[in-house]
Amino acid sequence: CNNVVPSCSSEDFSSDDRERDRMVFFNVRDVVVDFIAVATRGNTMAMVLPRVATAIKSTTTSRTLKNTILSRSLSSLEKSSDEQLGTTLLQGPSMLVNTGAGVSRPNPSMFYLPGLRSLPFWTPPHSADGGGKNNSVAFNDPTLKGIVTHVESYADAIREEYLTCCDIVKSDYDGASDSGERALHTGQWDWHSYILNGKKQLPFTEVCPITTQCLREIDPNVFFDKTPFAFAFFSTLNSNTSIKAHTGPMNLRLRFHLPLIAPTTNNVHNPPKEKKPYKCGIRCGNQYRQWVPNKAIILDDSYDHEVWNDFEEIPGNDKGNDNRRAVLLFDVWHPDISLFERKNIERMFEYAKHQGWIGKQ
Repeated sequence: CNNVVPSCSSEDFSSDDRERDRMVFFNVRDVVVDFIAVATRGNTMAMVLPRVATAIKSTTTSRTLKNTILSRSLSSLEKSSDEQLGTTLLQGPSMLVNTGAGVSRPNPSMFYLPGLRSLPFWTPPHSADGGGKNNSVAFNDPTLKGIVTHVESYADAIREEYLTCCDIVKSDYDGASDSGERALHTGQWDWHSYILNGKKQLPFTEVCPITTQCLREIDPNVFFDKTPFAFAFFSTLNSNTSIKAHTGPMNLRLRFHLPLIAPTTNNVHNPPKEKKPYKCGIRCGNQYRQWVPNKAIILDDSYDHEVWNDFEEIPGNDKGNDNRRAVLLFDVWHPDISLFERKNIERMFEYAKHQGWIGKQ
C-alpha cells in the first residue's frame, strides 16, 4: 500500500483485509488502462466510472482507502510552502475549472493521478528587468531548483543555437497536428523539436548539440521523455499570435519554459480579471506571468491555460532583436510521483500505444 499511496500506513488496514485491498488496487489499475482506451476514442467517462465505484465499494476499508487516495497528507507540505507564489494548494480535478472565488483547479483532459501537490505555477513572477527571487521554486523542491539552475546556466548558448536552428531546420509543427493545438492557435506558431511524441529528432541533435547536452544532463528518471505525450522543443510564438485556453492531457508532468527571446512590459503581477496584464504573456489557472529572458518558468499545464503575443512585428531588425517570443519547452515528472510509479506509468502508456489506443502508428 505504501508503494501506491505514501500517506497510507499499514495501521490503516487490518491483516484480514489486506489481500482484498491489494486486489482492489489491481482492479483500479485495470480500470485506468481501460480508461485510456475509452478516453482516447472520444467515448464517455460514464462507461468507466461505474467500474471504479464497484472496485472501491468491494473493500471493507473503503473509507480509509478513499481518504488516502483522494488526498495525501499535507502536514509536511504546509511548513515548506512558498508563500510568495500567492496561491492555494489544491487536490483533485474538477468540472469547475474556476470556482468563481479566485480559485482554479487542475482539469486534465485525459489522465489524472490523485494526491499530487497542485499549483498553476511553481515559480514566482519576474519583472521585465529580471528581478525576482533567484531559483525560487514551490515547496523548495531540490530537484526542480537544481533543474532551474542548470538550464538557466545554459541560456545564452541555447539562444545562439536557437537562432541557428531557425535558419536551417524547418518547423516541425505539422508533425504534431494530431495533438489538437492547430485548432487553438491564431497567427504563426513554430516548433523545432528535440523530442516529438516521445521520439528524439536527429536534425535537432545535429544542429543544437549544446541544447541537446543540457537536456541529456537532466536526470533521466526525472526528464519526461518516454511516453507518447513527451515533448521538448523550441517554441516560437511570433508577433500577433495567440493560443486559446486549453488544458494538458495529464497531471503527471510539470512543464518548463526557458525564455530565450521575449518582449516584456513592466506591468503589475495581480491584474484585473477583465484584461490581460501583459502584451506578451501566459495565464495558467487564475495567475499570470510574462516571459523574461534567461528566467525559467515552471507551470502545471493540467490547469486551464493560454498564451499570447500581441506585439506588432518590427520589420528590418536583426535576428534576436524582434518581437517574437521564443522558449525552450520541456517536461519533467511531477516530483510527488515515485520512481516505482513512473516506471509503471511508462509501461502502461507503452501498452496502450502497442494496442493502438494512443500515439502515432
